[in-house]
Amino acid sequence: MGNEYSKHFSELENNIQEEILRLILKELAGVLEEKGIPLDLKTFNKIGYIYVKYHLMKYLADMQYFRVYCDRHTRALDVFSNVESELREICNNTQENNRYYNYARIYCASKANSAGIYNRIGIPYAVEELVNECRKLINSETDFSNASVLLGLIYENLPQYSHEAIKAFEQALETVEPYRYAYHIYYWLGKRYEVYDSRLKYAEKMYLRANDHKERFRNFYKLGMINFKLDQYEESVEYFKKTLQQLNLKKQKQYLDPLEINYYYKSSSMISYIYCFCREDPEKAIKYSNKAIKLIRSLENNRYFKDFYNNEADTYQSITKEQVNEKKIYQYLSRSYRKLGKIEEADKWRQRAGEE
Repeated sequence: MGNEYSKHFSELENNIQEEILRLILKELAGVLEEKGIPLDLKTFNKIGYIYVKYHLMKYLADMQYFRVYCDRHTRALDVFSNVESELREICNNTQENNRYYNYARIYCASKANSAGIYNRIGIPYAVEELVNECRKLINSETDFSNASVLLGLIYENLPQYSHEAIKAFEQALETVEPYRYAYHIYYWLGKRYEVYDSRLKYAEKMYLRANDHKERFRNFYKLGMINFKLDQYEESVEYFKKTLQQLNLKKQKQYLDPLEINYYYKSSSMISYIYCFCREDPEKAIKYSNKAIKLIRSLENNRYFKDFYNNEADTYQSITKEQVNEKKIYQYLSRSYRKLGKIEEADKWRQRAGEE
């Protein structure tokens, strides 16, 4: 993957993508067969072909990497809506293995809604309608635990449905095998509980449980933010440092993806803020501000963009830069240098921050 011929999966020729998916599904079928779990390869191949045709993996990655407003989400909304329409037509014309087509269709509709939310243009599919369709899927298929998780995802990006999302994910934990989705469900529960100041300790518990299943940088970051909100600054800094440690190896190899870049930047920024405003340690504040700045300034050397985005590498580097707020870092540097009596340096960063 590290040479000039490397390509992102979504940019490979469609027939190559289809062959890769076919081999993956064949291998998966063999593993599941050993566990006594049947897999309908014909149905999954057909769904996989549709995903490949519309380059869905690329748009899923864009939505994961770029949660802040991004023009890529407009295209994602159209693509997911097109896939939903195609799958709906299949559902209307076949009675065989409808549950997989329905699941994929509802999933795409929920992703189209998420794209609409990210791009601030509203949702194309009525939430209650998707919920009713998902509940029908759950009630009709006692062994289809994925549908229980999907119900929570329908609500996930809609703050007004936080209570419903929590209930759905908690119910999902009761119905799915713990090893399959527990990490993700605990993380999603943490995000929903985090919305309420009165439930921060419970959100912390969910992220810790997610970490018990799989340690991930975003769990550590979330734990850092919760402890920050609880004014537990030492604990907060430790969690942010663990976020950086989790990402350090890929950073050294210049191979952070856009989401990892965002979390590395935010963690460095939060540590700098705490040392700047909460613990009055300007030298450490400067140290971590510089980590954040150095990361963003070195994006052109990041091999991930070149390997996975090819001729769109510059575009995706620009989008990644747009996702961070460098002015805040400049403010921390200005204040920290002023605390150290280095007024000229402080004024330089104040001007960069656009302050009077």
